Amino acid sequence: MKNKQPLLNAPEFIARHWRKISGPRALACALVVIAAARLRHCDADPITPQGDERAVARFAIGADPSRLILVPVRALDRALTFVLDTGSTDTVYDTSFRHLLGLRNSEEDVSTNMGIVKTDRYTAPPLTVGTISCSDDNQYVCCHDLAAIHRASGQQFDGILGMDVLQHQVVKLDLKQGTLSIHRTGAQKQGNAIPIMILEDATVAIEASVGHDPPRRFFIDTAFVGDAALSVSPEYFDTLVRVGQVRELRRTKTTDLGGTRYNTRVGRLGVPLIVGGNMRRDLLISDDAGYSLGLRFFEGCVATFDFPGKTLYIQGLHLVRAQVDQATPTRQHAGNNTSRKARCTGFGAPRVMQRRRRR
Repeated sequence: MKNKQPLLNAPEFIARHWRKISGPRALACALVVIAAARLRHCDADPITPQGDERAVARFAIGADPSRLILVPVRALDRALTFVLDTGSTDTVYDTSFRHLLGLRNSEEDVSTNMGIVKTDRYTAPPLTVGTISCSDDNQYVCCHDLAAIHRASGQQFDGILGMDVLQHQVVKLDLKQGTLSIHRTGAQKQGNAIPIMILEDATVAIEASVGHDPPRRFFIDTAFVGDAALSVSPEYFDTLVRVGQVRELRRTKTTDLGGTRYNTRVGRLGVPLIVGGNMRRDLLISDDAGYSLGLRFFEGCVATFDFPGKTLYIQGLHLVRAQVDQATPTRQHAGNNTSRKARCTGFGAPRVMQRRRRR
């Protein structure tokens, strides 16, 4: 293979982006970027809400964006631990609980980056997060073997808490203090307000621009963890390298429940990533199969996801001023003469969106 680089000491990816072939909703498994030296057990600890009487649940999760966010839930008449995953449209139970889920409703073909796998659907059992009963929020749940994610992350958990539950909540993620809290919808919110989109398949997305390029739709994926703050398509990654806006650093292997892909690239982004009038600099970027913002993007920030209000409130990022970096748009956008303000009103058409929504 041309320019093949060694995979020594490479982090391991568990790629997400599951999509049901037979229905409009998408199912995503966790994307995990974990170095072997970081493998350790980590659980979320419930703590008594203080300082905000509207918080109905609050958990200590740690401030490490290379670790999956684990939250305690109550389901199947027992205490369980679930991954908080805004990249998954459905709540998922590990197959070790299959015998407690009752009769199977259906079998679904699910598309991953590495191929098609099958998963089972069951009627959703009652589920509680803190004092919030989520029994009416999701009609169905999925059941799948999560052992590959356990091995790669070094974290043990019982399932994945998806957007079928989260889209009805206000979730505050504080990676400065290392806490996660769930609030009532009327809670006061602080920070710069940025619109978010809840798509038809229940995934959550936001507009973001790489330097002065036109904005693109990025999925917000709290289970995309590790060193990279964002991922883009391989084609766009190539373009950014060609115009000198990304410096490739290393290659990794990408593994999901459908198989393994080698030579996933990780590079350093030389221009800011701009999101809703906020920007982050000096980020690592990967060329996974699609466009996503991971947990590393929110490092050191306080982010409140008002999913019912379709708004993200964020504190801790730098506001974009009148003069940003004077970087020229990448070659594929060179013919766009509209102003930056005008270009921010439209969406790009990343390849991953077309692939995810194909039936």
